Amino acid sequence: MGKGHLDIPNKTTGIPPNSYSEEVDHGRVGFSEHFVHGAPGRITTNIMASKGVANGSPCRYHSMIFHADNEALVDDLLRACRADSTGLKSVVGPKPAYINVFIDGQFMVNVGRQSVEVTNSDFFNQMHENLVTGNQVHLRWNDAFRKSNPKIRAWEGYKTATIKKVYSNGFVVPCGPYSDAKHPCKRLCVTLGFAHTFNKAQGMTLPAVIVSIDKKKFSNSGRIKLSHVFISMSRVCNGNDIAKLPGSNFAYLYDLEAPPHIRKWARNYDINGKWIPGGIDVSDVIERLITLPSIDICTLRDLQSIVRMLGIEYWGKRIDTLRGLVRPWFIKAQKMKQQIERTISNFPTLTSVDELSETQLSMIITITGQSPIGKHITVLREMAKPWFDYAKGTTSNQ
Repeated sequence: MGKGHLDIPNKTTGIPPNSYSEEVDHGRVGFSEHFVHGAPGRITTNIMASKGVANGSPCRYHSMIFHADNEALVDDLLRACRADSTGLKSVVGPKPAYINVFIDGQFMVNVGRQSVEVTNSDFFNQMHENLVTGNQVHLRWNDAFRKSNPKIRAWEGYKTATIKKVYSNGFVVPCGPYSDAKHPCKRLCVTLGFAHTFNKAQGMTLPAVIVSIDKKKFSNSGRIKLSHVFISMSRVCNGNDIAKLPGSNFAYLYDLEAPPHIRKWARNYDINGKWIPGGIDVSDVIERLITLPSIDICTLRDLQSIVRMLGIEYWGKRIDTLRGLVRPWFIKAQKMKQQIERTISNFPTLTSVDELSETQLSMIITITGQSPIGKHITVLREMAKPWFDYAKGTTSNQ
């Protein structure tokens, strides 16, 4: 097919479903989709993992293959349709057997005296399969070129370039139907990729990004998290290359919070971004709990203080809820207490932490959940002293 797109209704009913859920509910075995020649797409299952064609791989819509009994119908539909004022032909046809997609190759090209690394998507003819060294191509500017050559200057439109080296040529892959427990309907394993979910965008480096984070957009698809915002904002190398779609409700972004362990870690930095020595850490929480015979004797104020150390919001929570949050840490502290007491009991003749060897100090510190690696022995003694003194006091009382 040339320039144009094909609307593909469900073959069984002839009516395109409005959503995937509707398709499943009605037991349909087809799908409704648009085919746009040259449009960006995404592979939705592992096809050729050895060549990097897997779930989430980028591609371009290349062509379609229809079942033999539908080929004549499709030919008649295309001959009968008329192009609109833009030259676009739009027809409705049966479901194809396969959608062929084009996977980009990678090349080194000379632009004047400069060399840059490019892919097929940077060319005017984006789906050329058999390029060789010495071929001339028409290249459009991409800010990502500066990664391979910081000195190159931007240009407008397309510029003639010569292929210097072919790392890998682009190739066509057929995407056929598939079904599994998650997708009981047989759907072709490719979808248009003008946009990506936050999860699909992880790991990508893109020349530019437009994010859709208006609260209304997520009313039916779950809550947006701070991690989602981070993923979207970190896909580009320059802050000038990111924009957001217009919206009316962005106030919720101020209420997003990092996970508790991140908030606890972040509190060890001051407002200037400098680390605060002696900040709260896991060992501080354990040290607070290890001397308690029972968590039930803790007052509301004590529980609030411990929960705050864990980086969890405590306002408005009942004392039973706070005990539930602290109880796993209390159990961890009691187990650690028993381990430390058993370890110290192996050194009955030692009365001071200064008498312990570096190996013995490392054993105690490792039990407390801290790392002894790379620390001087004097630092190890300071870290182990409160635990050693506590354990010695406990064993002597027994």
